[in-house]
Amino acid sequence: MLLNRELLEHFNFGVMILSEDLKVEYWNSWLSFMTKIQAEKIIGKELNTIFDFNEKKVRRAIKVSKAIGTSIYFSSKEGYLIPIELDEITNPIYKYMQQEVTIYPLDKNRVLITIMDQTSLKEAYKQLKQFTKVLEERKKLLTDSLTGLPNINQLL
Repeated sequence: MLLNRELLEHFNFGVMILSEDLKVEYWNSWLSFMTKIQAEKIIGKELNTIFDFNEKKVRRAIKVSKAIGTSIYFSSKEGYLIPIELDEITNPIYKYMQQEVTIYPLDKNRVLITIMDQTSLKEAYKQLKQFTKVLEERKKLLTDSLTGLPNINQLL
């Protein structure tokens, strides 16, 4: 499959190409900016020697993507493939960028992996869940526990 690498440089998300032994063959400018690792420093190196991640799970996901011949989403309990520290200025809920990771098979030996920043979305969802919990607790205070009717004394 032919890829226009110049076009991949302009995407507003991370794009890397890995060989089956996890060697980085391509690393776009978004990844360079976010990880502070320039392409020339990482190309040719195995991703697992640069970043700490569940290598077995990643290899399995790559194998599945190539076996079925289509893209798959990769998820981890941590919420990311590679740890990209967040800017402390924004006072984040998470230490590392929360990522949507998709693995695309290119050929029998290589995959293209995209990484999209989902941190804001996940932070908003987490805050919404906390807010909903607070509302439910306050609603219970305004409801009589025996009758289930609004508690007049709490409303006054």
